[in-house]
Amino acid sequence: MRINESGGLELAEKLSDYSGKEAPEKIRTFFRASGTENGLELVFESRFESLRTAPDDAETLGGKTLRLWDISDVFEMFVSWGELKKYREFQFAPDGRFLDIDIDASGSGRKTDFSWESGLSYEASAEKGIWHGRALIPWSAFPCGKPAEGDVWHINFYGIMNTASETAYLAWSPVHEINFHKPECFGEIIF
Repeated sequence: MRINESGGLELAEKLSDYSGKEAPEKIRTFFRASGTENGLELVFESRFESLRTAPDDAETLGGKTLRLWDISDVFEMFVSWGELKKYREFQFAPDGRFLDIDIDASGSGRKTDFSWESGLSYEASAEKGIWHGRALIPWSAFPCGKPAEGDVWHINFYGIMNTASETAYLAWSPVHEINFHKPECFGEIIF
């Protein structure tokens, strides 16, 4: 994915099945990512049959909802700005809930810091079978800050979407199994 000079993508990107096959029309999901003066902006749109959202009593930490991927449909973005095994995970739900996580998989096992806060802002709406989301993650959420022109980050976008009969796992860059924590499968974003 290449971010153009005006900060937007040439065309909207879409998610496929996690294995790279075309996603079902009923949950077709498109997104755009762009670098702005203030941060990394993400805009997405997903069709839905029905939406699963977190219960009112879901566990929270600060302003985020924990284990969001288990209790809600989500659109996700994983971003590595340097060493591939250190990355940030962002999850967004149809009801405006979110989760941001700092992950270090460079040693044995994966260390996950749920207390880390990115300072992101997120808004969502859902009506007439389409869920819209817009998030802004400030550059301060990344140790390297705002990228320079030509910098390459590794990134992947995912969706966990429910249909009437099943849960679908979507990915921008295929992961070939239901496991999104595969930084070796991340695609590139070039600023």
